[in-house]
Amino acid sequence: MEITNLPQVSIKDRHFLPRTSGIYFVVNELGEVLYIGKTKNLRQRWQNHHLINYNWRIVYFEAEYCSLPGLETQLIRKFLPRLNKQHCHTVYTVLAYRKKLLSCLPQSKNF
Repeated sequence: MEITNLPQVSIKDRHFLPRTSGIYFVVNELGEVLYIGKTKNLRQRWQNHHLINYNWRIVYFEAEYCSLPGLETQLIRKFLPRLNKQHCHTVYTVLAYRKKLLSCLPQSKNF
């Protein structure tokens, strides 16, 4: 998925978001995806949001709410946004597995 082709609004223009369910991406001025979320109502979700940086944008697409949980998880795994807790949990799991795997290898003085 190429998010540059999706509809987007600036944070200050969030009142133009549709009142439909969908997935949204918070993107900074460098184009980095910082957060991915799902919601039943895009406009309501952002109406009084505390994360206000006027250089950031909300990129979104509309979808049926029942399909959002799976889509959100797939997109978080693809983009690895640094503000998603799911991403942090995945990184921790991978690092813990790596540490466990390395502890099982024979120790050598050549490394």
